[in-house]
Amino acid sequence: MVELVTAMGVYHHKAQFQTAFNEAAPVVSPRAKTGLQETKLDGKRVSRYLLSVFFSKEQLANSSLTNSDMAQYPALNQQIVDAVIGN
Repeated sequence: MVELVTAMGVYHHKAQFQTAFNEAAPVVSPRAKTGLQETKLDGKRVSRYLLSVFFSKEQLANSSLTNSDMAQYPALNQQIVDAVIGN
């Protein structure tokens, strides 16, 4: 097991982290000045996959990412959410 973010107390298997990056197919975007293409990973896809590692589909469908007063659903575990999004 490896800690997702140092000192956050959220652990995962190395294989899960590698799969998250494999699931995040590179996004190709044109560079305006040079006309060349730039490839980068899609962080949203990595985050979505990691959230699915820690939470079931039912939990994700019936929960909120924040513990705000305006949230209509109960919040997910904030420690895990912060580690996934890098807070």
